[in-house]
Amino acid sequence: MQAFHAATWPERAELVETFEDDRLRELGRRIVFLERPDALRPELRTGLETWLHNRLHGREGVEAGRTIADAVCDLEGVTADENNTTALKEIRRWLEATAGRRGEHH
Repeated sequence: MQAFHAATWPERAELVETFEDDRLRELGRRIVFLERPDALRPELRTGLETWLHNRLHGREGVEAGRTIADAVCDLEGVTADENNTTALKEIRRWLEATAGRRGEHH
């Protein structure tokens, strides 16, 4: 792990493939993907793009935890007042931007 954190992103992308623990290898790939997706081999990047899209938006018949749509729905139920109006607007803006960036993948 020390070598991973000391390496450049392209070096990290290569290094994670040497991890024997499947969970650690997947975590390392996700870290590289979220920080520097261009450092990954195209087939890994494509798989992780699909993973992230499904994680954020869900997929039919699979419960994957909370999605962007779930968060937007929850946000609709929050009553705005003088203490939270700005925060609610920022959260909504972030959710919409995230949905727009990642929502067009598939």
